Amino acid sequence: MTKFKKIRDSIINNWIPIASFIVSVFVAGFTIANIWLNTAQIHKINQEKMDSARQAQASNVAAWITKSVSGDSAEVELSNQNQTPVFNVFVLVTLNNGFNSDINQDLKFIADNSLYSHYDVLPPNRYISTVKAPTPAMGGKRPIAFIFFTDANNRRWIREPSGKLRETDYNKILAKYQIVAPFSNYQLTPQ
Repeated sequence: MTKFKKIRDSIINNWIPIASFIVSVFVAGFTIANIWLNTAQIHKINQEKMDSARQAQASNVAAWITKSVSGDSAEVELSNQNQTPVFNVFVLVTLNNGFNSDINQDLKFIADNSLYSHYDVLPPNRYISTVKAPTPAMGGKRPIAFIFFTDANNRRWIREPSGKLRETDYNKILAKYQIVAPFSNYQLTPQ
């Protein structure tokens, strides 16, 4: 029995502290990983809230073609459903080219044909404006509108015809295609 007791005491004296250390390291590692994952998740939630707040004004601005007026113009409806105006508004009109549309090709077409209008200010409300537009083409190609604008916080936005909203410095994009604000603004008619 004494031999068995010696072996048991040896195991207890040598291995239990090692096992306790291994369990402690595992628990500490699990705790650190859990804290790191929770912090990352909280950061992601806060970022989504900040993005949502950042887009709050921009998400209420849109433009779309309501009808073709003649072969080279169309009625566009501009909507600003905010309490504050947006500024430096460009409405760019092109033909829908399906889901494979490339914004660079669209902008080149718009610039080559001067298919854009500019409004210094778009006050809150809905407006109708007649703009230069391409002639509808066979195959269901009809005029569609992009709107580029600056919100009250001086953030620049593009809303694509698909409704996708993205923050970008559109001045660089417009300059690349030599799309500049004309000397005269187009007229807005409140709806």
